[in-house]
Amino acid sequence: MSANYKLARMPKRKGDLETRPYHVRFASNGTIHTKEFMTVARDHSSFTEGDIRGVLQLVQDMMTDYLMMGYNVEVEGIGTFSISLRAPLVTNKRKMRSEQVSFRTVLYRPSAALRERLRPMPVYRAEEVKKSEFTWEECQKRLEEYLAKEPFITGSEYMRLNHCGRTKASNDLRRLKKEGMLERIGNGPVTHYVKRSPDNQFGEGGVKISYGRK
Repeated sequence: MSANYKLARMPKRKGDLETRPYHVRFASNGTIHTKEFMTVARDHSSFTEGDIRGVLQLVQDMMTDYLMMGYNVEVEGIGTFSISLRAPLVTNKRKMRSEQVSFRTVLYRPSAALRERLRPMPVYRAEEVKKSEFTWEECQKRLEEYLAKEPFITGSEYMRLNHCGRTKASNDLRRLKKEGMLERIGNGPVTHYVKRSPDNQFGEGGVKISYGRK
């Protein structure tokens, strides 16, 4: 899995030439949610998911308290969090009342250390995926042919194989897992799928299971 970009034309404005230049736009691979984050963190540390959840909750609670007290909050290596406010515009300072001022949003400024760690990351052009023209049966057949040659498939590889978007790929792979054709190995960004067989049966997270065999 890599960071990707796509090219998009600049918006057309009055008087612009017909040929507008392209600009680079980040193409997200999706969102890592808390459950996936904790599972991967657990697998790469000696902490349990409960430990990690507890720390994340503590950080959230303390950050909320300090922001409400008017402080900026710096998390070393990540960045600084602060709040912005909203209020009506006035031409006379005396006309502004405290009850007119309210919370607007949380602002985030990344740390210099985080920016430096991300600076050398490779970025590749995302493949332009068109709507799949394959039927469900054709997608299955193409997947079977792929797994006859390769040991596993990822969501990104399924997208390229069947010319579809991330949502369809995710839904198809979950359906095939539910129907018993595939087994999911790993979690989060390291998730991949293998063909299920009597000699290759894995549970969640890549733990082999016996299904009652002795």
